[in-house]
Amino acid sequence: MKTIKQIADDLGVSKTAIRKRLTPEFKEKYTETANGMIVVSQEGETLITQSIQKSPETLFPETFRKQFPETTGNVSGAFAVLQEQIRVKDELISGLTAELNTERNHSRGQADKITELAEKLATLTSNAQLLHGESRGMLPSTADAPKSGRWDRLKAAWKGE
Repeated sequence: MKTIKQIADDLGVSKTAIRKRLTPEFKEKYTETANGMIVVSQEGETLITQSIQKSPETLFPETFRKQFPETTGNVSGAFAVLQEQIRVKDELISGLTAELNTERNHSRGQADKITELAEKLATLTSNAQLLHGESRGMLPSTADAPKSGRWDRLKAAWKGE
């Protein structure tokens, strides 16, 4: 029986790589806890070893490494790689900035439309309230009443004129 650290050291992987393979079912069948450490049975160690050896990272390690040209002792090659990465990122940032500006302009246009519609709604609501008041006899008709401000019409309505 071995600890997770011992298995990881034997296989040359991290303890996290081992823990990722410890499902609840696996823990139930192949592990025990001794002195606060997880101890894996021989059978469980064999299954973990097989799992690690069959994983794509161990079968094809070259595909999981970053692809950089050989730059050992070649500073200009490394510099060229970094310049290309910066150029690509600058293009990406430019595209995202343009998209952000487009979205901002669209949002501003929508805000202007909402403001315009809110003003129209306020005008229509005011007109509807005035018409509703006139039809109930609460306010004097604008045709009969002398031209006056809103305050005068409200005072007249309160007095019953």
